[in-house]
Amino acid sequence: FPYTTLFRSGSILEPATIITYVKQVATALQYAHNRKIIHRDIKPENMLLSHEGIIMLSDFGIAIALRNFQNMGKPTVLSVGTMIAGTTTYMAPEQFFGTPYYTSDQYALAAVVYEWFCGMPPFSGSDFQVAIKHMYRQPLPMRAIIPGLAPTIDRVVMKALEKNPQQRFATIQHFADALEAACH
Repeated sequence: FPYTTLFRSGSILEPATIITYVKQVATALQYAHNRKIIHRDIKPENMLLSHEGIIMLSDFGIAIALRNFQNMGKPTVLSVGTMIAGTTTYMAPEQFFGTPYYTSDQYALAAVVYEWFCGMPPFSGSDFQVAIKHMYRQPLPMRAIIPGLAPTIDRVVMKALEKNPQQRFATIQHFADALEAACH
């Protein structure tokens, strides 16, 4: 198989590498979102890297298709209903309530980006503890972990990690573009 898992837990990546990965994943997610599909399980293990540096986003097994989606309104689910699904470490708060949005994938990607910058995810503990933290606590600013990090990078990632889906970037592509601008 020409692809390997993208990331080893506890590793810190260079900003240029993070941008390269985020842009590729965001492109794949924007493609899915444009077709009214929410992935719901964005995590490093579902990002496979080729020897040429190309990322393949995998495991759309719990993705849902939406219809009648209007801006950030509550989506109508076509497939699995309001089943809670995903990997707790990276799940958006609204997923724990069974109401994923397109920006739920953005939140999960931001949690991955947080881990790539800091070497640890935004929250740790048991699945239950992490779920509660995602729903009700703000993550520690990345600059508290990496004091030399540019404030603009921290602001972009923290915006994508907002509890309210409407407070995040309008699209996954806007998040990727903002992160790229912040890193330059």
